[in-house]
Amino acid sequence: MDWDALGAIGEVVGGVAVVATIAYLAVQTRLARISSEASGTLQAIEWYGRWRTTVMQNSDLAAVLAKADTDQALTEQELVQLQMVYEELFWVVAVSYANSSRAGSFHEAESEIDYLWERLEGSSAAVREWERCRHLLARTSPELVAEINRRLA
Repeated sequence: MDWDALGAIGEVVGGVAVVATIAYLAVQTRLARISSEASGTLQAIEWYGRWRTTVMQNSDLAAVLAKADTDQALTEQELVQLQMVYEELFWVVAVSYANSSRAGSFHEAESEIDYLWERLEGSSAAVREWERCRHLLARTSPELVAEINRRLA
């Protein structure tokens, strides 16, 4: 066997190695993306669960939300409670939306919009709080803010 034959064999082996490396990296990238999406989903579930648990375990806060949803007058303290609970919800949704969008999980991002919309729809108190807070959220999730504003219009 001469040097030309050995060089040709080396090129074939090198080509196969490059193809195998690219395939391996593609699989690893896909698995990392799937893992990232799953992690983001679990984090969103945890955040929403914490928000709901806060409301469920605090009967005073639940009463404030119910009072606000029926447009009853709120005391100063109740107004602060209402503002804080909605701010927390809005930030959770905005950050979760931003994470989903960055991860390329557009189905997840759309779910974030739908979740928030369900909370706003039919609640004038929630809409008032959205109007008060939306400019703060625009830097984190401008697409979320634009879509909710579009739906409210």
